[in-house]
Amino acid sequence: MSGLCISTSGQTVVRVEDFAVFLMILKFFSANINEDGSLPVARWRRLWNSLFRCGDIDRAFCTQRFSVIRNHLSELGLLAWQEQKYYLGWTDLNGEYHKGKACKWKATETLMEMLETGVKEGEASFVRSASKSQPSFESKEPSEEAVRPILAIGEDKWRLNPEEIARFITPIHEMIGLAA
Repeated sequence: MSGLCISTSGQTVVRVEDFAVFLMILKFFSANINEDGSLPVARWRRLWNSLFRCGDIDRAFCTQRFSVIRNHLSELGLLAWQEQKYYLGWTDLNGEYHKGKACKWKATETLMEMLETGVKEGEASFVRSASKSQPSFESKEPSEEAVRPILAIGEDKWRLNPEEIARFITPIHEMIGLAA
């Protein structure tokens, strides 16, 4: 495949091969959606890394590459979002783990049709630029309408009562006294 690539927010790059793997997995997940419609990143990571460990693909899962590809497809209107908010899992002071909540999204019917039939030469493509022959990953400025995941923080999860805060304050006062 082509050696063209785009940078992520970190030190990794997205290559054409990453798009291909992403689309293959997205097609599978869109046809086999979770009962609640969610599509957790952890599910992506497990499947992608399984393919990598088996030697079927050459690159392990990378959250930054995943996000760039997902956001690009979303900007192009090729993802159907039911819920863009997600919540991180957390452990309360009693040691009880509370499961997080994933976004709910999948490929649009248009994208699924494109993946089924392929894009005919000369038609617009989500990977190819208007020049038809030159793949383009150049980032466009995200539009205000582009749907992106939103980390939602439930107030009750992060609000501490005075007794919970006190256990952190006392050690700080002791350290200040030792430092003086």
